[in-house]
Order: sequence, then structure tokens, then C-alpha cells
Amino acid sequence: MRRKGFTLIELLVVIAIIAILAAILFPVFARAREKARQSTCLSNCKQIAMGLTMYAQDYDEIIPHYAIEDPAAPGLYIYWPTLIYPYTKNMGVTVCPSHKYYYASAWISPRNLDEHGNYTAAFNISYQLNGLGNDSLAWYWTTWADGPGNHYGPAGRPMAQIQSAADVILFWEGCAADAWSDRHFWGWDAAPYPCQVRLRHTGGFCVGFADGHAKWTRFSRVTPNNLSCVPGNYSHPGAGDVDFR
Repeated sequence: MRRKGFTLIELLVVIAIIAILAAILFPVFARAREKARQSTCLSNCKQIAMGLTMYAQDYDEIIPHYAIEDPAAPGLYIYWPTLIYPYTKNMGVTVCPSHKYYYASAWISPRNLDEHGNYTAAFNISYQLNGLGNDSLAWYWTTWADGPGNHYGPAGRPMAQIQSAADVILFWEGCAADAWSDRHFWGWDAAPYPCQVRLRHTGGFCVGFADGHAKWTRFSRVTPNNLSCVPGNYSHPGAGDVDFR
């Protein structure tokens, strides 16, 4: 009796079909996984936004600043995610699941909690706060071509100064918050810097608003009015200076 089997051509055809199906399906699976991570990040932003607004309600309706000096230890600063920990109850919300590159905060202070809830000098952080104050921590986190003027962000400000809380972005996805290099949303000087907005989710990023809600958006849809407590006819600084890494 003759035994039948696959010929080499038939085997190659089957392998080619499997390869084609894999090439078609793998990107779909990758997008699905990224959508799941985006949903988790959006949930993080919602919890952070609610934590920031609840903090404000307990502290004379003043939204947390970027960092405050520990009254019990002068010279040591507490970063805002640690300030709102009593409200979020989870430091894991400070790190996006698509945060792959190691961005460690430059705020070296043992008064801060890392994403695991442990006290540490430096920690990972996936979000940047939008604020401009009048003290020694007055970093220009948002800049415009026509200068700061009234174009200040909500962090460190009384909630009464925010004229349209549902439209003003309180924080966004970025790299580790380094007060010396990523204090901006649009371009800082002429050359791009490595620490800026991060478009981690299918060409967009998640943001939290001053009224406590959060959403995914595209960088191109953010205007100067979205970053300022006071609406106005502000000059747009031009193309976004974004690191897509």
C-alpha cells in the first residue's frame, strides 16, 4: 500500500497562509492590548482628578501645587501624588501601564511614596501637573508665544480662579516630572527636550480636567485655552514639541 503525505509545495502553502494570518491578526491583538492599557490609564486619570479636587475641598478649595515643603522637615518636599494619597488610596494610579521607558522623578525627597506605596527618594511618575505659582516652585509648565500673562494653569490656584473647570486641563500624560527640563506642554526654546508630553495610546494621551473628569484626546486638539484658568485669545506657539518614544 502506498502512503500519502504532504508535498513540499503543500507544506509551504500552509506555512504561507499561517504567516499571512499572523501578520493580519497580530497588529489587531496589539491594538486591543493597547486599548486595554488606555482604559486603565484613563481610570488612573479619573482617580487622580478626583483626588486632586477632593484635596482642594479640604484645603480651602486650593488645588495642590506641584510640591509643598514638609512643615515637619524644612528643605524636604512632598510631591503632589503623595499629597493626594489619602484620597486615591492607591499609588499605583500614578504610573500608566504603557509607561515603558524609565522616567524617574527628579524630586529627591524621602517624604514621597513610589507606585508601590513605599517611601523612596526617587520614583516613577507618568503624569505632569499643569500649574504656575508665585513662589519658589513657580515652574512654567505651560508656555505661550506671547508670554505667561494670565495664562496660568490650575495647580496651586483657588478653584474660584478657574472660569471653566470642565475645559481646563489639570494634568496630562508625560515623562517623570523634572522641574528643570519638562516644565512645558508646548515647545520650550527652539530645540526639543526629552521630557515632555507622552502620546502613549494610539496616537493620543489621557488628560484630567479641573472639574474631576478625564478623557483621551489628541495633542492637536489641545489649545491654550484648555491650559489656562482664564479663557482668552491667546497666541498658539506653533507645532507641538513632542517625544513619541
